[in-house]
Amino acid sequence: MNIEDIGDYCLSVDDVTEKTPFGKFARRYDSILVFYVLDHMFCFADMDDFTSVTVKSTPDEVD
Repeated sequence: MNIEDIGDYCLSVDDVTEKTPFGKFARRYDSILVFYVLDHMFCFADMDDFTSVTVKSTPDEVD
């Protein structure tokens, strides 16, 4: 899986948008791509160093 696949999957969900909001804090964070559903972050990954993806979840959903 690559960053394009993650992006396509996340954007296939209703009301999802993507942004790179962390660059305003430091230039080195320009490559962090964040996906939001109804203005709440739920997934992010580094576009330049795609070694992991972080997904927000509740403990019950993880189990």
